[in-house]
Amino acid sequence: MSPDGGGTYFLPRIVGRQRAFDIFATNPTLSADQAYELGIVTHVLDDENFDAEVEKLVKKIVDSPPGALAALKKLLNTSLAASLEDQLKAEAKSIATLTDSPSTMERLIAFMERSKK
Repeated sequence: MSPDGGGTYFLPRIVGRQRAFDIFATNPTLSADQAYELGIVTHVLDDENFDAEVEKLVKKIVDSPPGALAALKKLLNTSLAASLEDQLKAEAKSIATLTDSPSTMERLIAFMERSKK
């Protein structure tokens, strides 16, 4: 059978075409550390620290400014097909849109005040 579920789309973008071919062709069982080294996973946690580390990660995500993660996801999703010039324009537009938010302005002001100390 051939791969499905978008694997041939996503994996080459993560590990490169040659490594993706090797993984699909040889079907190895990867350890968590190997998957981390390849960039397939972004975190490897010990069982005893798992819950605490997940809570920290969830808190960071929940505490993100409104719209920031959606904007990031949109920029990353278009980045592979965009030219550098188009991507820089998209980033500038995204920043301008997010900066217009009262929540973002509050965070920027708080950051600047902390930087003065």
